Amino acid sequence: MEVTNLDGKQWIDSIGNFYSDNPKITERWTLADAKTIDYSVTIEDSTVYTRPWTMNVPLVRREPLELWEHACHEGNTHHVEGTQALGFKWYQVPRPPAAPAR
Repeated sequence: MEVTNLDGKQWIDSIGNFYSDNPKITERWTLADAKTIDYSVTIEDSTVYTRPWTMNVPLVRREPLELWEHACHEGNTHHVEGTQALGFKWYQVPRPPAAPAR
């Protein structure tokens, strides 16, 4: 699956790695065996990174299997407020300086 048209306000992971508003993210889900899915994601973003890079994570089924839905809904702001209370700020894409007035 290829993901584009992102706004650059989301982190890649829980430690704050980020991308700009112009990434191309390619996700691959491969069934490795009856209990393992190999998840691979490649991130291409020439605004932030010098070259594409890939993360791989094996997703192993555990017994007993119990899944909880994780969904975002309009008006859910407690995650943003909690993150800001910790001192984190959204990444702002660098902009070139304005030309001097003449």
